[in-house]
Amino acid sequence: MEYRIVHSILFVVPGREIDHFQAETIIRYTEGLLRQQCFRLLVFDLADTVFMDSAGVGMMIGLYREIRAWGGAVYIIRMQSGVRRIYRMAGLHKIIPCYEDVSAVLAAVEGGGAGMRDKMRLTMNAIAENEYFARVTVAAFSAKMDPTMEELSDIKTAVSEAVTNAVVHGYDGKGGSVEIRAEIRMNGWKLKLRTRESGWMMWNWPWSLYTHRVRKQIMPAWALHLWRRLWMSWK
Repeated sequence: MEYRIVHSILFVVPGREIDHFQAETIIRYTEGLLRQQCFRLLVFDLADTVFMDSAGVGMMIGLYREIRAWGGAVYIIRMQSGVRRIYRMAGLHKIIPCYEDVSAVLAAVEGGGAGMRDKMRLTMNAIAENEYFARVTVAAFSAKMDPTMEELSDIKTAVSEAVTNAVVHGYDGKGGSVEIRAEIRMNGWKLKLRTRESGWMMWNWPWSLYTHRVRKQIMPAWALHLWRRLWMSWK
């Protein structure tokens, strides 16, 4: 097993086989490096790997979840045919893209990633009835990132608090418009969400602020966090 750092990207070179013992070793060392230096991109170089079992699949999924909680991404390069079969059978191709070499990874990161970049824009009247519509719409849009139920709940809470504060405190029930913009990026798996009223930006929230499940660190209550951000903007 070997580790390399290139362009602030952590490369993991597992070796010829990824079995239970090797998977546990990779998890232990990789998690240590991620916590020490907070890498946003993790790349598995499988050029020499000819065997991987379910333990290897579990290892990749676990590290994918951890680095995604940071707003990061995981890639695989130079995968051999013997490993590609289990890669697809296990469904890893749905969450961890595979590229031919590191230059293709860098191109995907700089360009936003092929087929995974999307954005939405929603403008609506500033009335209380539209809070439910905004919450459901943004939650549906974010579903393509495959969030957990906890993360989806955080998204709904964020939108609910932002829209409610805009309607109640921004316009004082006198009407107006509220605009929500959301963007999903491949390079870091970020969700940028902002609410605007009459061309005025209210807040900008990166996906990486969500609950960090792996380290058991629970972020402050989103309702209070969003309310304070909105209140400071109005002041």
